[in-house]
Amino acid sequence: MPAALITGVAQANIAHATAERLAREGHELMLTDMREDVAAIAESLARTHGVACHALAGDISDAAFRDRLMHLAFTNFDDMRYLVNCAAISRPTKPLDITPEEWRSVYGVNTEATFFACQSFIRNLLDKNRPGAIVNLSSIAGHSGGVNNGIHYGSSKAAIMAMTRGLARAFGKNGIRVNCVAPGVIDTAMARAVPGSEARVQAAPLGRWGTCAEVADSIAYLLGEGASYLTGQTLDVNGGMT
Repeated sequence: MPAALITGVAQANIAHATAERLAREGHELMLTDMREDVAAIAESLARTHGVACHALAGDISDAAFRDRLMHLAFTNFDDMRYLVNCAAISRPTKPLDITPEEWRSVYGVNTEATFFACQSFIRNLLDKNRPGAIVNLSSIAGHSGGVNNGIHYGSSKAAIMAMTRGLARAFGKNGIRVNCVAPGVIDTAMARAVPGSEARVQAAPLGRWGTCAEVADSIAYLLGEGASYLTGQTLDVNGGMT
C-alpha cells in the first residue's frame, strides 16, 4: 500500500483521525506536527496497526524543516505517494483588530506552508516518475469568509481551494491528483475555541458537531482508487452548513 505523509497530527484532531484511518487500512505513515508528542502518536499507531510509522516534530512553515521532512519521507518509505496537508492555526480576531504580524502568521502556516509542502512533494514524485494523490484541508470559512474564525483565517483557507485547482491542472497528466476537503464545524479543540461555533452547529441542517473520523473518511476516499477520476475538487463536509 502507498505510504502517506500527514501534517498537523495532534491528539484528537482531523489529522490524527486520518492517520488512524490510513494505518488501519495498512498504509505506512510519516507524521509531523509542532508538538513533540507526535512521536508518541506514531509509536501508538505502529504498535496498534502493525505498520511502519515515523514522526518528525517541527515547524512546517520553516523551509529547512520542510526539506528535512520530505527527505525523510521519501527515504524511509519505498512507496511514498500520498500527502495530506492538515497543519493550520486559527486566530479568531475581529477584522479591525487583525495585525500584520497575525496575518502573516496565519498565512505562513495555513497557505504558504501548504503550497510549498505540495511543491516539494510533487517534485519528489516527478523525480521518481511516480503517480500520487494530495488532499489539502480547507474549511467552510473559505466559503463564508471567516464569519467567526477571522477574515485572515477564512481567506487563507479560500486560497487553499484555489491552489488545489491550480496544482491539479498543472500535474494531472503526470498522474498526480490534488483535491481538497472543506470541513464545517468539527468537534476539535480548535473549533470549540471559536466564538459562535455552538450556534452554527445548532442552526445547521444536521444539527450536530461533525466528527474528525467523518472528515478522515472523506480524506481517505479522495486519496484512494475510488476517487481516481476526481482532481481539483473541494469536497464540503459540513452537515449542510452554508
